[in-house]
Amino acid sequence: MRFRALPIVAALASAAALPLSPLSVRAADEDNIQLNDQQVALIRSTCLDIMRLRMVTDRAQCIESLSNTMKSRIFAMLTQKSVMDCTESGYVIGTSKFSFCMLSKRAGYGSAMTSTRGAASGGPGLAGQEAAGDPVSVTAPRDLAGTPLHQREEYACAEIGVDPGEPGFQSCLQDLDLALYLARHPPSGLWNPFG
Repeated sequence: MRFRALPIVAALASAAALPLSPLSVRAADEDNIQLNDQQVALIRSTCLDIMRLRMVTDRAQCIESLSNTMKSRIFAMLTQKSVMDCTESGYVIGTSKFSFCMLSKRAGYGSAMTSTRGAASGGPGLAGQEAAGDPVSVTAPRDLAGTPLHQREEYACAEIGVDPGEPGFQSCLQDLDLALYLARHPPSGLWNPFG
């Protein structure tokens, strides 16, 4: 009986030595990220002023989509910072100690870190205010009447700090476009809280 248990014990021991993947808990962690009042105000004004959404359903979908994008960016930044900090602390990538370090570092940052670009540069902190020393201060045009929807979506994603060159920019555009489409064309047979 004892010999049969050995392979199971060995399998459990080797499984315990495997590194934990911080991305396996990504969705739960993103849901736990709380946006601050300035970020929420930025998102609301972006949906109203840049997207020019007047219908409550459209605006609600826009706010939810841009909030999710901002939370994803914050999570990615926290993860990137924890990788750098744990590597600098001497932990080896791929070990359980490294994974535990990442998880504890990222949890420790909490609400203290909302952007690696900081609150002054137009990122998820206080978007719209350029950092001191920036050669050009650029914000989205406020008169977007007649501007095509796709261009307003680009301005909206840029306004919350998503750079057009990063992979998250396309995701932001696609998520926002889909959210607005679903607000105007809800799938039949599904409960719609707005209509």
